[in-house]
Amino acid sequence: MKNLENLGVQEMNSKELVDNNGGVIILTILGVGYTALQVAGAVGVLFTAGVAIGATVAADQDK
Repeated sequence: MKNLENLGVQEMNSKELVDNNGGVIILTILGVGYTALQVAGAVGVLFTAGVAIGATVAADQDK
């Protein structure tokens, strides 16, 4: 935890662990639902895009 404190990260107290600012709950209220396949597909696309961007930046730095 000492290394994280150097970065300004603080341990959450019990109230912060219970509080909820919305997130998935608001999507449920609005009737928006995602299947596991949709979530997995989105994660896969974002991961692939990240790898492509990383490879492009790495190749550009070699020049």
